[in-house]
Amino acid sequence: MGHDYIDIGTQSARYNDADIWMLRHILLHATPNPCDEASAELYRYLGNWQWAGPGIIIGSDFNNYLKCKEHKVALHRLLEQGAQWLDEWGESIPKKYLDQFDHTGVVYLGDQPTSKYRKIVLDCLRMLREDG
Repeated sequence: MGHDYIDIGTQSARYNDADIWMLRHILLHATPNPCDEASAELYRYLGNWQWAGPGIIIGSDFNNYLKCKEHKVALHRLLEQGAQWLDEWGESIPKKYLDQFDHTGVVYLGDQPTSKYRKIVLDCLRMLREDG
């Protein structure tokens, strides 16, 4: 596995590429029905991310989406919903669930702790509040 970055404003955070890909999954599944145009644009943006190989995720720079206040509000709302989605799993996401969706080569050896993904979501919220 490699690493890649999440960029929001002038801030960047480095994560395992599989964890960034899981963030995409979390955000796409936290609320499957966008409620407004900015949210629909966010879902399209997330849907266009591409896994090019280990350490290379194309399109994960949130600055390409964050062009107006409505986009910042939509991302903030979705990140909060992502945190709630993770809370619903409890302490871990079962391996059986994780194996059901395409990880582009990611193999999970067991259940994954939600705390790992919650940290990424909270880091994104912090970057958005501070600099988005």
